[in-house]
Order: sequence, then C-alpha cells, then structure tokens
Amino acid sequence: MKLGKKILLICIGVVLFFAAEYILYYIFHYVKYDKYKETLSTYEVETATEYASKGKGSGDLKDYDLVADNGTLKLYAQPSTGFVAVEEKATGRITYSNPTDIDNDKTANQTNKGKLKSQMVITFYNSARTEGTYSSYDYTVAINKDQLGIQSLTDGVRFNYNFKPKETSLQVIPFVISQERWEGFLAKMSKNTQRKVGKYYLLNEETGHYELLKAMREDTSLTMQCDQVKKALYDEAGYTKEDYDLDMAEGGEELVLPASFKISLDYKLDGDSVVVSVPTKLIEESNGSLATIELLPNFGAAGLDETGYILVPNGSGSLVYFNNGKKTISDYASFIYGIDPLSADYTVVENSTKTRMPLFALCRQDSSILAVIEDGASLASVKSTVSGRINDYNSADFTFTLRGNEKLAMFGTAGNAATIPIVENEFYDVNLKVRYSFLGKEYTGYSGVANYYRNRLIQQGVIKVDENAPASDIPFYYDLIGAVKVTDFFAGVQYLAVRPMTTFSEAQTIANTLQQNGISNQVVNYQGWFNGGYYHDVTSRVKIISKLGGKKGLESFTKLVEGWGGKVYADVAFQKVSYISKRYDS
Repeated sequence: MKLGKKILLICIGVVLFFAAEYILYYIFHYVKYDKYKETLSTYEVETATEYASKGKGSGDLKDYDLVADNGTLKLYAQPSTGFVAVEEKATGRITYSNPTDIDNDKTANQTNKGKLKSQMVITFYNSARTEGTYSSYDYTVAINKDQLGIQSLTDGVRFNYNFKPKETSLQVIPFVISQERWEGFLAKMSKNTQRKVGKYYLLNEETGHYELLKAMREDTSLTMQCDQVKKALYDEAGYTKEDYDLDMAEGGEELVLPASFKISLDYKLDGDSVVVSVPTKLIEESNGSLATIELLPNFGAAGLDETGYILVPNGSGSLVYFNNGKKTISDYASFIYGIDPLSADYTVVENSTKTRMPLFALCRQDSSILAVIEDGASLASVKSTVSGRINDYNSADFTFTLRGNEKLAMFGTAGNAATIPIVENEFYDVNLKVRYSFLGKEYTGYSGVANYYRNRLIQQGVIKVDENAPASDIPFYYDLIGAVKVTDFFAGVQYLAVRPMTTFSEAQTIANTLQQNGISNQVVNYQGWFNGGYYHDVTSRVKIISKLGGKKGLESFTKLVEGWGGKVYADVAFQKVSYISKRYDS
C-alpha cells in the first residue's frame, strides 16, 4: 500500500475516532443526562370527592357554606362565586378572599371590579401569539355559572374554573367572501339592512372578493357592528355554519379561536393557616398557552377605613402603609430571589434590593396575616398596591410565571418592525402553594411577623439555634460600603473621583457601638474597599483605597471584629466587570 494512501486512512481513522468519542460524550452527558430530575419538586394531587357542605354560615356568613373546621379555623365557601372566608374561632375575626362591598367601590372601573371579584387573574398567549388576560370572575361565573365547579377535599374544598370567553359574532361571520356569494346574500336582505351592513365589506379589485373591514377584525370594541352582520346574514339571508366554513376556506382565512383553560384552586386548613394551592397537573389548555397566574389578588385586602401596613420582602423588609395617598407611584413589585439575568432588560430602570424571602404580610393594629410560598417560589413575583390607584383597597399577592417567553423583533420593509413573542412549549409542573397564617395579638406588627416566621423556621429545622447559648453569640450580619466613584472636575475637565462612604475608622466606630450594645458576634461584608470602590476594576491586581485608611486601616478593623469572635469578609465581585474598567475590553 502506498504511503500516501496509508496516511489518508490514518487521518480518516483519527477523525472517525474523535467523532465517535464526541457522539458518545454527547449522548451520555446530554441525551441520557437525568440528574437534574433530583432537583425537581414532586407532589401528589388529592382526589376530590362530590361536594358536601358541613352546614350553613350565619350572620355575615349567611350566604356561605361551612366546608372545613379544624378547631382553630373555620373555612367557608360560596359555590356560586368562588368566594371563601376564614373565621378565627378564638376571636371571631373573619378574613375574606374578596372584599365584601365591591359594587360601591368609587375608584374601580368595571374591569377592575371584575378583578376584585376574582380569585385568579391569568395571562396567556393565544394560537396567534397575541397576549391576553382573563380574570376568574369575568371569564367563568359572569359568563356561565356552570363554568365554576366545586368539590370537597379533606379539611378543605376545590374550585374548578373553566376560563372560557363568551362566543362573539366575530367568530361566525366571514372575513372574506366571493363577490358572487356576497351579492347573493345581500339581495336577500331588506333595503335598510343592506345599507347598514353593506358598508362593512369592501371589494378587493385584485382578488375579486369582499373583505370585512380590518378595524372590525382587530378591534374587540366593535362588537355591535359584528352583531349587525351576524343578524343580517343568519336571520335574513339564511347564512349557515357550513357557508361560513366554505367562505373562510376559499378565502384562505383561518379563525383564531379564543383560548380557554381549566384550572383548579384548592383551599385546605392546617393549624392556624389556610393552605392555597394550584396543582398544575390538573391544568388543561385549549387554543392557547398559559403564561402567568396571579393568585388571590385581594385576599385579606384592607379598606379605606383601616390602619396598618403591608410588609414586603424588599431586602431586609419594607413597609407600605395603608391609604398613604401615593396614587401616582407605581406598585411595589419584585421577583422572588431576583429576576433571571437572561430575562432582564439591559437597562436598569430602578435601584431596588433583591427579594430573598418568599413572603409578605398584611398587618393591622391587632392582627396580621402572613403569606409564605411553600412551593413554586422560584417562579414567583410579589406585588403590593395601595388604595386610590385602581380600586379602594390595599392588597398584596403573588404572581407565578409558568412559562418563559422572549420577544423577537422582526424587521420588514422600510424599517418596519413587529415584535413576536416566543413561548416555551411546556409549563413548569409545580404545585403552586401559598400558606396564609393568621397571627393573633401575640404576633402583631412587623416584629411579631418576624418572630412568628423565625419560630416556624426553627420548628421546621431550617434554622438551628442553641437555646443554651447566650444572646451575644447570635451572629449579626451587616454590609458596609467603603467607597464609590463619582463625577468630579479639575480645571474644567471631568473625571471619576473616588469618594469614601465608610472609612475603616468609621467602620470601627460602628462596630464598637454595636459591641457596646451587646452585639459581639458581628459578621461584616465590606464592599468597595479596593480598585476604585464599589464598582471595582478587575482583580488582576488589588490596591486598597488609601482614602479609606489603607492596608493598616483594614487590618486594624479586621483584628477588632475578629477579637470579639466575629468575622470580616472583604467583598470581591469575580463574575462582574465594571463598564468603566481601565484594564478590560468587552
């Protein structure tokens, strides 16, 4: 065999070897990889039984059925509306899923009154990738009472919602019809009707077909005009469903059917709490893809005559006071554990602290309601709103994002652009679960909520506490910001100067003050201490900022804190590079 041929065969063999190796690597590391399943949550869905109430309510609850009683709480339900109420047996206090005086709300419009009467508000994409919103009241109960079902659970109840919009005339009138057929049907109508509906179709000279006005096809508010066309065609001209199918097929048109969804909502009593869940295993979709579920947007909502505040998990916690009059300020909203960086916009429009706990609380003078997500927190965001913006109530709730989506910009002729949403095929199979706990006088206010939640975490073993250890041994965590860069000028020339925010000597003063007040075990995260400050340059070399006190100042502060048994962490961002970096080119 010639040498050249041998070399060629050897080269082919080497290529095939590495190709086979890569294929095997790909199969076992990607196709066959299933270790991620260990991190997926699993849950069982209780089989519901035929609805059977345990009695009728009385007084303010006379229109409700008693559906569960666990000795601490009573759960009531209204089968016809989906409303529920929780009564605390010790005090007789009643909390409603929806406000009780919605029709007298002077701020809410008709759409917002529908949301006040809803237990869920969902967003979705229909088959044409157009985004839509359904509220559970307007798209189930208000359309047909049979679209809301009820079943019994152990210590609770399940509501089955069939979100299905009312059929409109637009769904049964042709978008395109041949000239011969349209003029034939028009001839069967009265002269008055011809004048009314004839103007709604225009002849396309190129195709020889009459086309329904574009405005009527795209503007859902033009229902009266669509109703006129339907009545004229079906009642006077003898038009049928078969005619409709024929005309749509001949015109190459395809009707975008309205999206519909079946979603179940469970309420179960558990100790001093009602656990509310949406088992996604039971969700059914038709002609659409479910995007988000806003759960119980008005549970325990406070009215205009109430005082108190909403505790939101903004960093270490913030308070939004009831009826504060800030109608022009947008609602507080934040993703639990922060937004997915892949979904975030490049432009940051506000400076907020990450939400690190999946909770909120409604705090009144003598009671509080703590809401904590027990399953699905990584998919959730938390929101609070005050009275006067869209209605007369102060409320907070969680919204769960079941599907990720991305906007794709498509550019056409002359620079025209259209944005098309790209939606994931499957939604996350998670039992969306929120526990609403009713706290009595023992746990009033935000400090009471914190004590209650800490005790629960200790009982669950999430937090481990040595009861025999002195209070001074409990670690106290806090952040300090050393320096930042600010715009400054020298001889009219603009430059970035380093400005000290907390020097090392000031840090020692803070630490000494805390220690004198009994806080010895201090855990400090010191940020912005080198290479220009908070948004520091890359760490290929480290230069401690002299304006803060230099190396000796940092060592002195560290020795002070560690001498009491604490710890100082010098914060470094290894995965982020500031855009003002002098030694990094993106």
